[in-house]
Amino acid sequence: MAWRCLLVVVLIAAGCSRDPSSPVKDAGGREQALEAQGIDTAAPHLRYTFLAKDGKFKMAQKAQEVPPEARGAVMVVDLSQLGGETDLVRVLDLRNPSASGRYPARLMDRPTFERIARRLQEQNRPPVVMYATSWCAVCARARTFLREHGVKYVEHDVEKDPSAASRLREKAAKAGVEAKGVPIFEIGERILPGFDEGTLKRMLNL
Repeated sequence: MAWRCLLVVVLIAAGCSRDPSSPVKDAGGREQALEAQGIDTAAPHLRYTFLAKDGKFKMAQKAQEVPPEARGAVMVVDLSQLGGETDLVRVLDLRNPSASGRYPARLMDRPTFERIARRLQEQNRPPVVMYATSWCAVCARARTFLREHGVKYVEHDVEKDPSAASRLREKAAKAGVEAKGVPIFEIGERILPGFDEGTLKRMLNL
């Protein structure tokens, strides 16, 4: 399916100077009409594109099929209006309907939509702290895994930073987890000993 078609989209971010999430004005005034009328997700012929946990954009036939964590920025295609082509897409925030039950839509270019979706996915992840050492081979593999999946994290070397090691012991004891060996991850309020890719993917929505 061609991406360069008449689409529906919602803007979510705020910023200063030139915010990349700002809608692109359409010469035909469609942006104002979309904002005023909104989109009825019960309408037929709509297809929804969202950013999935694996970092790939996927499509759903119904709004309710879009995962809750991906509803902040969703691109919508009206299959009944696949005539003219445009550089703009339409986007909506499926988390916040108006009083009428419709979703206000904004026009923007596709790269802007993708940046917003990825930024929201990153914001939805819990903070990650890795306790490690410089010589630990498993820690090195864990670093590679986090980098490859675009996960931002803070690392503490428990040998070079005694205060970090002490904090880890206290948090692990409180969580009922043995803080033996490294790496040990602090993800949100949970303590995860060892490096298990499957568990990390589930906890980080990867």
